[in-house]
Amino acid sequence: LYKEYWEQIPVVLIDGEQHTFWRVDPERLRKALGA
Repeated sequence: LYKEYWEQIPVVLIDGEQHTFWRVDPERLRKALGA
């Protein structure tokens, strides 16, 4: 994973799909997780 995403750390994957990187928006992440 590091080789693929090293420029985007921190990167968030949800079910193996890239959701976001660098700046994580808490509200967007909650919606994506169904919380």
